[in-house]
Amino acid sequence: MFAATMAVGGIGVIIAIVMIFFYLFYVVVPMFAGARMEAAGTYQLPYKGSDIARLTLDEYAEIGLAISTAGDYTFFRATDGTAITQGTIAHPEGHELIASVGGDPQTHTFYAAYADGTAVVIRADYAITYPNDKRAITPSLAYPLGAEPIDLGLEGAPLRRISAQTNAEETTIVAVTESNDVVLTYVIAEESLLGDEVEIEVTHARLAAVNFPIETVLVDAGQRELYVASPDGLLEFFDIQDKSAPILVDRLDVVDGDHRLTAMESLAGGISVLIGDSSGHIAQWFPVRDEGNNYSLQHVRDFNAFESPVNRIEPEYFRKGFAATDSDGNVGLFHTTAERVLLVDNIAGGIIRALAIGPRANALLAVDDKGAAHYNVVHNEHPEISWRSLWGKVWYESRAEPEYIWQSSSASSDFEPKFSLTPLTFGTIKAAFYAMLFAIPLAIFGAVYTAYFMTPRMRNFVKPSIEVMAALPTVILGFLAGLWL
Repeated sequence: MFAATMAVGGIGVIIAIVMIFFYLFYVVVPMFAGARMEAAGTYQLPYKGSDIARLTLDEYAEIGLAISTAGDYTFFRATDGTAITQGTIAHPEGHELIASVGGDPQTHTFYAAYADGTAVVIRADYAITYPNDKRAITPSLAYPLGAEPIDLGLEGAPLRRISAQTNAEETTIVAVTESNDVVLTYVIAEESLLGDEVEIEVTHARLAAVNFPIETVLVDAGQRELYVASPDGLLEFFDIQDKSAPILVDRLDVVDGDHRLTAMESLAGGISVLIGDSSGHIAQWFPVRDEGNNYSLQHVRDFNAFESPVNRIEPEYFRKGFAATDSDGNVGLFHTTAERVLLVDNIAGGIIRALAIGPRANALLAVDDKGAAHYNVVHNEHPEISWRSLWGKVWYESRAEPEYIWQSSSASSDFEPKFSLTPLTFGTIKAAFYAMLFAIPLAIFGAVYTAYFMTPRMRNFVKPSIEVMAALPTVILGFLAGLWL
């Protein structure tokens, strides 16, 4: 009876261990799989794709916002396109919208610039209520700095394009004129003591003459860095923390050969810059500090998923991933840290003119050149996991070189998780090695003493005690030792 009980118990333990192994395999293997998208709705928007200046989704990816190049806007149901509210953004009387750009996607803020050299800061607000215990979202547009346009200091020069960012303290707007001048506008909003009035302070600064035609300008989310690029990929990197005198930090070519720069965007957090070119290649660059405490832009990694020019890059809100499209209508999902191409799919059947990612990276909305919107549910839970990120050296943002690092969490939303298992593995091996340097001699000498020199009476007490301790899990022994010692 006892033998049968022991046999059943032993077989049960083996079965339990095997089942645990299969469960871990079932949980872990999908983490290495790519992303997938499911079509959840196709409908027509009131604007053509080429007429959409901005396209965004709310936190729950239930409500979309489209702003046209004429300054009209529409909030609509993301799944079927049903209009919720429509209107026109604040603008100077008689002046057309020239340029529109989004800021840090986490702030839901975007900017509209007009022909008279003024701009308006706009924010999409989503008020959430729970009537009858059911969530209801009421969208609206707000003007953090007021509906009165801000003078960009162009002194009558025709405006060509802008880039801007906003935080709780200040706003930075960079404008490029038709004559290739670059003017920086700094806006500081201060509330009165009673909080009933907001005083706006506006200052301007100009870059030293840029001696190449400007294709793209980009301000980082922290409003500390400015990137100015030409169509053939010549890029200048400026430090704009000194509001009176921007400083040129670096100047280099970021596009190879005869290819042209076709898209440029910042990753979440604003440290890295993604650059797409006419060959379908996307490169990640970010500033690196050398031993002399000087910054320079470094080429970190590449993504080659497209065969035609990249026309849009849309970063995720919180993770180090992004979506991109090419001129053949393909959409790709990527993750920079893991250096993964997660998915490439043609979801629209034509050129995609506007693209939006849900804040939780679980939805994607694409609008083609005919104004047809394609809403997709995205399954992409663990893009940061790859064999390279787990076991290889990874070049993380703000690091001087590729490293093995384990640092899984932080209080900052722009943090880049670091999941290298190499330091954990070698740390375990080192700890075991140094522990065995002490344990092996003590164990051997103790065994010799117990077997040959200890009195029989003492051995009858010590030997069973050691055997019982050997049956206990060493993790528990270490835990108890840590508590007591």
